[in-house]
Amino acid sequence: MNKRYGFRISMIAILVMVLSTMLSTVAMADGPKGSERDVFGGSASISGVVYQDWDQDGERDEEEPTLAEAEVALFDLMGVEIARVITEADGTYAIESLRQGGYILVETAPLGYSQVDDAENDTVETPLLVADDETVEMDFGHVLLLGMPSPAANNGISTETR
Repeated sequence: MNKRYGFRISMIAILVMVLSTMLSTVAMADGPKGSERDVFGGSASISGVVYQDWDQDGERDEEEPTLAEAEVALFDLMGVEIARVITEADGTYAIESLRQGGYILVETAPLGYSQVDDAENDTVETPLLVADDETVEMDFGHVLLLGMPSPAANNGISTETR
């Protein structure tokens, strides 16, 4: 990994933590009493789609298929898991009713796929800062690993014999 790139990611994570601490202090003062892990009951949400990024440009094109059964987990900034969801048949996921604050979203590629920008890794960690009444859209594109048949190769028709 390029040292400059790693430094930039670290600085972003630190910034998110500082801002999150400031926001969560306000949210906890106004909201019901509870632990810092009490993140539900707010009006923020995180949602998106997991898809096969055929042209590897990091943006979903209309003809690129979605991927079901990808795992998306949400952690607080201390690394405690808050929620875990599996993408629907249409590749979508949603984590709703969050309080404002900083989170880390971790997406794990479905079996046979890897991240577009990191072929050796099947997970991506994204620091996020969400505000009340905000929906953060976070999509994840994947490439098919070599040697794995593409579902689109046979137009979705199974060639298995029984």
